[in-house]
Amino acid sequence: MKIGQEKANVIVENLIDLGIQVIDTDWTLTKKAASYKLLGGISYADCFAAALASLKNAKLLTCDLEFERVNHEVEIIWLER
Repeated sequence: MKIGQEKANVIVENLIDLGIQVIDTDWTLTKKAASYKLLGGISYADCFAAALASLKNAKLLTCDLEFERVNHEVEIIWLER
């Protein structure tokens, strides 16, 4: 489903209004995500989430077991399913 750029901008503004920070990718973040993708078994989007957490020294909250592959570099708080 195509929603168009204008609708996408409205959605992003709504996320920002909720206090969610939108982060643009850069080469450093992309390289880190790619290094996690090479581990296998982790989705592309999850690689970026893990890479951002790693680079920002942030905790990652999840119940997705894919993240076990990166728990040596990212502090994970495991949520119950």
